Amino acid sequence: MNNLSNLSDNFQHILKLKLFPVGVKFCQNEDDLKLGIMPKEKLSFCQTVHLVSQSRWTLSCPPDQMACPIAGLNFGFRKKDQSDIDLYLQKLTHKKEIAESVINIKPKFQYNEIKGIITGPLEKFTPDVIFLIIDSAQALVLMRAYGFATGKYLTFRTGASSNVCAYGGIISYLTQMPNLTIPCAGGKRHGLFQDSDLIFVMPLANAQTIAQAMLEMEQKNYLNFPIIQGYLSPTRPVDYLIK
Repeated sequence: MNNLSNLSDNFQHILKLKLFPVGVKFCQNEDDLKLGIMPKEKLSFCQTVHLVSQSRWTLSCPPDQMACPIAGLNFGFRKKDQSDIDLYLQKLTHKKEIAESVINIKPKFQYNEIKGIITGPLEKFTPDVIFLIIDSAQALVLMRAYGFATGKYLTFRTGASSNVCAYGGIISYLTQMPNLTIPCAGGKRHGLFQDSDLIFVMPLANAQTIAQAMLEMEQKNYLNFPIIQGYLSPTRPVDYLIK
C-alpha cells in the first residue's frame, strides 16, 4: 500500500487539497465488505464520500444499507419500480416519458452486479475509482496533467441528478476514464457538498498517470498553479476600462 500512500500524498501536496482523496471499491463479493465498518445508520453514497474525505474512516455499504433509493437503483441494489417514475414526476417533469428517459440514461450497474461498496482513504485498499473534491483551479491542473501525459483532452458527462453516484463513481468505472462533475441537489442537501465544490473521479490507472505527470510538471515549472494574476503597476482607477 506504500504506492497508494504516495499517490495520496502527491495529490494532496501538489493540489493543496482541503479534503483527503477518497477511494471507492465496488465489491464483487461480500467478503470485500469486511474491509470497512458499517455505520450505525444508513447513509447515502454522497454522504459517505464527503464524510470519508473529512474523517478518513473506511466504511462499508451492503445493498440494504444504502439510504438513497436513487443511488440504490444506480448501483443495482434494487430494481426500478413505479416509485422512481413518480419521484421524477414530482421533482422534474410532468411527462412520464421524460421521467423514464432520465432514469434510463443514467450510468448504472445491472441489478445485483455488485455486492456492496467500500469507501475509505485512498491508501487503505486498492480502489476501483478515486474521488477528489476540488475547485476549478485544481480541476485545471488535473486536466492539464492528463494532456501532458497523453496528448489528449478530456470530455466530461454529468446530469441534473445522481452526480456523485451515477455521474461520479459509476461512469468513471464503466468508461475507465476520468470524469468531472458537480454536486447535484441531493449531494448538496444531504452530502453537504458546497456550491463551489467540483468532483473529479478517476480509475486508479488514470490517477497514477495524472499524479506522475503533475510531479514532472512541477519539476519543469509547467503547473501554473496557483495561477499568477495580472497585477497592474502603477495601479489604475477601477473605471479605467470604460473611460
